[in-house]
Amino acid sequence: MDQNMMKLFDFMQLLQNMKENKRWRSTPAVLIKESIADHSWKAIVMAYVVWKQLELKMDFFKVIKLVLVHDLVEAIAEDTDYRLVYLWLVSKEDKHKKEMEAIEEIRSMLPSEIWQEIYELWSEYEEWSSKESTFAKLIEKIESIDHVLYYWEKYIDIPDKVAWYCKNALQKCPELRWFYAGYANKLKELYLKHNYEWKEAYEVDWEYEEFKDFDKFYDFFHLAQKLKETERYGSSPLIEKKDKVAEHCFRLAFMVFVSAKWFNQNVDIPRAIYISLFHDINEAITWDYDYILIHTWVVTPEDKHAEEFKAMESIRTMLPKKIWDDIYSLWAEYEAWKTPEAEFVKALDKYESISHLLFHTFENFDDADLIATYCDKAFIKAPELNSLYRQLKKQLKIEYGKWWKEWKEEYDLV
Repeated sequence: MDQNMMKLFDFMQLLQNMKENKRWRSTPAVLIKESIADHSWKAIVMAYVVWKQLELKMDFFKVIKLVLVHDLVEAIAEDTDYRLVYLWLVSKEDKHKKEMEAIEEIRSMLPSEIWQEIYELWSEYEEWSSKESTFAKLIEKIESIDHVLYYWEKYIDIPDKVAWYCKNALQKCPELRWFYAGYANKLKELYLKHNYEWKEAYEVDWEYEEFKDFDKFYDFFHLAQKLKETERYGSSPLIEKKDKVAEHCFRLAFMVFVSAKWFNQNVDIPRAIYISLFHDINEAITWDYDYILIHTWVVTPEDKHAEEFKAMESIRTMLPKKIWDDIYSLWAEYEAWKTPEAEFVKALDKYESISHLLFHTFENFDDADLIATYCDKAFIKAPELNSLYRQLKKQLKIEYGKWWKEWKEEYDLV
């Protein structure tokens, strides 16, 4: 059992690499390099919202899982910047070979049934072998365009590359043609404003009732983009290796996916994953409330919740009612912390935060008592995860020894 828990622990620490590894590394025009986790989280959010608006006849949860795992190999292989492929500096074959080696390395970390599902999802995405995978592929590419538009002209290096980036995926997923047309129009505005040639071949027809209010969706996705910039642990100067809220939400969602299967828990896995994706959406407006502020009574839990609720009310106007109601119910369920899914996610949410600190060793620690006990209350409500939590405590204890801090007896009461 301990050996199995160590495998799960190691896999979850591997997911941390998706926060560390950056995209656009070979594109000098991209000044702010987002992480793989940043990109994946926002792509999932876009997939969720767009599918809910269109209600297409396809397996919705499979779409979410496909986007969740599509860049997992980059935890080991790192991102191959599309600019290198576009300029023929790296071949698609070499890129795929490197990724296949990475996926094989991941195989040894997981039980066969969990590995098999992840591998099949990843392969389906790579091969574009289903309508779900073509939807996921196009959404992932549109997220990259959305990222470019967020920063405007700073990110345009090769105009043809940007304007054509979604072309092949668009041909395979015509269901999203009208949604992408909104982005093509935004690109056109940008190109004309900054004297780039806008070719007639770049045009995409725009006439679809479902996205007549495209600008509202566009504004919501740009609000979500702020979670790539929103830093956690902002009031903890001793924690130098901070992460972003989007990265945290992505890694948490992946942890929920794997843990629910690993422990064979009787929870609604799709709902638990959706809760993890949106549980911090308010922080696009409020920014992150570092827990140290509550721990030291600088901010009360009541004041924090009031500000978060106010932020959610501001977001309400950005989406159609049916989508907003759905997202709000996920957020409110997490806040209430009463359902099995919310309890499961809350425990792993706390776990994700401490394991992030641990990834960077004791040099990224600050308050010894707080770090050692931060998850305790949440795991009381999710005792099925205690064997995983004990593994985290075991690794923390080792780091405390290097930190020359006492590991108190009560820290082990799990």
